[in-house]
Amino acid sequence: GKDILPPDIPVDPYLHGADARTGTTSPLFADLSTYPPLLVTAGGDEMFVDGIRAFVDWAALADIDVDYIEEPGMTHVFEIISPLSRATGRVYRRLHAFIDGVLDD
Repeated sequence: GKDILPPDIPVDPYLHGADARTGTTSPLFADLSTYPPLLVTAGGDEMFVDGIRAFVDWAALADIDVDYIEEPGMTHVFEIISPLSRATGRVYRRLHAFIDGVLDD
């Protein structure tokens, strides 16, 4: 892939010995019954995009209102490393609308 993260990124420093298959370490294994509406973003070239898509599908199956934005050609945390890009601008506009919608409810 074209992500900024190395494909063999070590997960042990992140997990600190915790089980990777629990809701506290991965939303893929979480009880979503209390989740609020979600805005989820991903870069189309990021190494986590398949997991992010799976989470979005999982949340939708759990009847969670999910607004998903995937920007083609972008990497992990593109909104931070490319703050002036058109993709980030689109995300920020959707984020603004999402927050307005949640606050209006």
